[in-house]
Amino acid sequence: MKCNTKLIVLLSDLHVGSTIGLWPPDFISNEGNPIGQNKFQEWLWECWQDAAKWSAKLIGKDAFEIVLNGDLVEGIHHRSLQVMTPDVGDQSEAVKQVLEPLAAKASKLSGEEDKEDIGAAMDIIDGFSSVSPQEIPGIGRGFL
Repeated sequence: MKCNTKLIVLLSDLHVGSTIGLWPPDFISNEGNPIGQNKFQEWLWECWQDAAKWSAKLIGKDAFEIVLNGDLVEGIHHRSLQVMTPDVGDQSEAVKQVLEPLAAKASKLSGEEDKEDIGAAMDIIDGFSSVSPQEIPGIGRGFL
């Protein structure tokens, strides 16, 4: 029996858009305003870059898939004021910038839409590939 091993990069709870979540450097809002990182986000971005380098070494030239496991954007919930911008469109664009270097190399993106990420997740996937939403057995509406 032949075993086909797959490399999967699982990303979860990025909370892009939160003041304590990932945020890309040099971000420009859809209104043309720069929104920079705070000190914590600068450190977190360095950690993200280190993780990207480590995973690139581990993956090498092998094909891999990315599974996006919810809470990609912070959104606006619980009446929190801890957001970089209240515009979920900006938050979605920021997620694209965060994921773009890794997603550009992936053979497949998959994941589940959750209540906070419905629009953002679909925008992100649309930005990287031509996949479309469909029913996923055991998960529900999502994207493969």
